[in-house]
Amino acid sequence: MLSIGIIFAFAAMVFWGIGDFLIQKSARRFGDWGTLLAIELFAVIILTPFVWNSLGPLFSFQDGSLIILSACSAVLLAAALLNFESLRQGKLAIVEPIHTLEIPIASMLAFVVFGEGLVLAQMLLIVVLMAGLALVSMRDGRTGNRARLEKGAVLAVLSATFLGITTFMFGFSSRATNFILTNWFTALFLTMICMIYVVRTGGLGRLIAEAGKRKGLVLSTAAFDTFAWVAFALATTLSQISIAVAISECYIIIASLLGIFVNKERMKGYQKVGLALSIAAAVLLAVVS
Repeated sequence: MLSIGIIFAFAAMVFWGIGDFLIQKSARRFGDWGTLLAIELFAVIILTPFVWNSLGPLFSFQDGSLIILSACSAVLLAAALLNFESLRQGKLAIVEPIHTLEIPIASMLAFVVFGEGLVLAQMLLIVVLMAGLALVSMRDGRTGNRARLEKGAVLAVLSATFLGITTFMFGFSSRATNFILTNWFTALFLTMICMIYVVRTGGLGRLIAEAGKRKGLVLSTAAFDTFAWVAFALATTLSQISIAVAISECYIIIASLLGIFVNKERMKGYQKVGLALSIAAAVLLAVVS
């Protein structure tokens, strides 16, 4: 029988898979900052009633919770912007498998901080996963002697690195405070940063007008991403961070397949092999974990 933590990790997997598919559409229509603002503002509104009684102790500076949450928020901001831009530029079937780099990064941090180690089978699967990522991120054609990277691949690697740190920080912050407060604070932090940017660049009016025309896209994107982070944060408090990351990372299966079957994205033969390898390795890593 699956534990509650594992069930929530699977829930995060489903929400993130659909959420990333919707984020790609939103980022292409509203831009990276506009999409992030909509998501985080939605999260603040939805989660505020659940954290109201915790705000007094948090802002009393009696412990280090505020510092931990602020650090988590700063890393999440960088990860989110890089993630959205990689999704905006690239194909879901290319970008999503690269994001499996989150697994080894978060797992290594969990090992260093909490002593959550990896067995030999997990290490071997990570190697297979890396091989798949190398295949899926390359395309035909050469510039001089250097193979050209698929569009969005470099950003996807950077975003995966920051996402790996972020997922670990989310688990760390959720254990230090609580999973809802972690989500609420990071959402508030990002909402303020995004609002300042959008207002200063004169894009608030256009964003409101565009969002009004596509309310369904805005609300569904925000809802799926918010619920994914809440489910993941809870999973990290009820199970090992490395296991929660490995299982939830399988969202690439859903997002990649949506990219292929809904967006009609095409991949070359060796890229399909890389996709299969990376997905299989991610799934097996979740199983053996």
